[in-house]
Amino acid sequence: MKFGYKFVCSKCQGHTTINYTHNYIVVVQLEETVYCKCKAREHLVAATRQGSRKLDIRELGRFEGIDPVVHHRVTTRVYPSKQLDSVVTCKSCYNQSTGSDWELTQEHPVVDETSHIFSLSCASCGEKINDSSFIWKDKKNKRIRIEKSVAA
Repeated sequence: MKFGYKFVCSKCQGHTTINYTHNYIVVVQLEETVYCKCKAREHLVAATRQGSRKLDIRELGRFEGIDPVVHHRVTTRVYPSKQLDSVVTCKSCYNQSTGSDWELTQEHPVVDETSHIFSLSCASCGEKINDSSFIWKDKKNKRIRIEKSVAA
């Protein structure tokens, strides 16, 4: 059951919108390929390699009704890529390849479900709101939601 909310800021006493910040981590699984260039053409692919890249993401937005509306999403940090061993099918073409020969063939982002950090503030004065007044989980839609009436 969904409920509306009433918010009165304890600092400015205004009836206002609630701003939120949502920080989380995305791990992007990558696969890169070098295609065979030799005349033998026994193999279409000279080599493949897999790896991952970790990104810190920050979403800034406001609650409109009970649903959050994202106004701005930024990547705050990109960690160095982790590479696994390459699988080589044509050693000659692999040895002659350069970094620019590798093509990204798969990219699969996965949100780290244990990394979610939320914070709330009054849109008028910026006062931090105690987030224990809110229920955050919405597993079906993978987002936050206000699900009970609150007063700061």
